[in-house]
Parts: sequence; structure tokens; C-alpha cells
Amino acid sequence: MLDIEYRLGLNSEEALLRAYEDVAYLDASVLLGGTAFTAGAAKLGINLTRLRPTAALNALRAGRTRLDDMINARRREVDALNASRFAELEAQGHGPQRHEGAVTRQMLEDRVLRGFDPMTGSRSDGVHVGQEHRPPVTASRITSEADYVAADATIQRRADFTDALNAAPARPVKPVRRFRVEVPIEDTLEPDFARRVEGVERIGEFGDSGARPVDVKFEGGTIIAVYTLRPDGSVELYTLYPNKR
Repeated sequence: MLDIEYRLGLNSEEALLRAYEDVAYLDASVLLGGTAFTAGAAKLGINLTRLRPTAALNALRAGRTRLDDMINARRREVDALNASRFAELEAQGHGPQRHEGAVTRQMLEDRVLRGFDPMTGSRSDGVHVGQEHRPPVTASRITSEADYVAADATIQRRADFTDALNAAPARPVKPVRRFRVEVPIEDTLEPDFARRVEGVERIGEFGDSGARPVDVKFEGGTIIAVYTLRPDGSVELYTLYPNKR
């Protein structure tokens, strides 16, 4: 849970590391027993030295229940924040509509092989209304709303985002100012990024009867995010997607 909160910018790195230390200490307490276990229970606010064995066990159970209730309440809060932020990103651009978990593998294949835009389910382009969608060679997605939101939050905390944002006012308006940030995928989606992304690549020319999709390997890849700088200085996400090396 704290991992997710840190990636969303809701908790500091110091708080995350401190929580890891507490968990490791309690785990060690359970393994060592005796004095260490008593000290570990004290971290939950339980003084086992003043309780008989049955009462101590009941106190531990009550402490665990309190802890579970706190974690579940915080999880609901984080889920609500994720849902709210994801809805904002959907309204800002087309990133989630083409590159998030609601886009299935079949939709990725249809995009590269048939030129179907995931936003419309047809050759009609969902961004450039009235135009035909241009089929990419590669189509990719981040597999959950939470990871999509976290990827955007992580990128916006980076120095290279700040540098790109500061340079954006000098860019031409065509018809709006946009800037791009590209970040190593493992820095954005953690070392286990492979389970958080999916992509397909077309082998062969578009429209060729022999064209086929193959899995994309994202090792050494990046996350590309494109932002719009509004006249009032606010920033909106235009799109964000995994990119192979």
C-alpha cells in the first residue's frame, strides 16, 4: 500500500523506508520469539509483559484487527484517489483510451493489423475526428489504472519534467504548446515493470495478408509522456505509453 502511495506522491521516501524497517522488525520478532516478539508487539501499542498468555493472544488479535482496519481504510482512500485522477487524465487527452488496461490485447492487435483505433473500434480516428486512423507498427498499454496514474505522477516529480516544462513556453503553438518527456521504464514502473505493461508489434507491412503480431519486449525501454501547456500555465496529459528500446 505504501509503495502505491509513494508512487502517487502521497507519501515521502522516508516514510516508505521507515515502514519497511518496521515490517522487517516485526517479521524478525515473530521468528525470534521471546523478548524480540514482545518488543515487536509494542510497536502495535500492545504491552505483553503485563498480560497473561490468553489475554496477550487476544490483545495481539485485537491489534492485528485494528491494523487491518487502518490498512483497508487507507486502501479505499487510495483507490478513490486513483479513480478520480484517472478520470481527470481521460478528460485531458487520449492516453488512457489507447494505452491503459481497458484496452485489451485483441484491441492492440486490431490496431497494428487492421488500423482500428481503440477509441472508436473502427478505422475512424478518435482524436482527429473525420480522419482515418493511422495504424502504428507497435501498440502498447499499461495494464491497470493505478499503474497508469502512478506513471504520470512519477514523471511529473522528475527533474527532466521540470526542465521540459520550463522550456515549453518558448515552443511554437501548433495549435497548442506540447512537450515530451521520456523516462526509463524501470524508473517509472519499478523493476517489475514487465508485469505492468503489454505490447504487440506488427511483422510485415500493413494490409499484407502475411502480417502477424508478436509480443514486445520492454527491457531497456521507456515511458513516453506528452503534455499540453495551457495558456493559463496549467499542464494536462496528452498521452502516455510504454515504448520499446
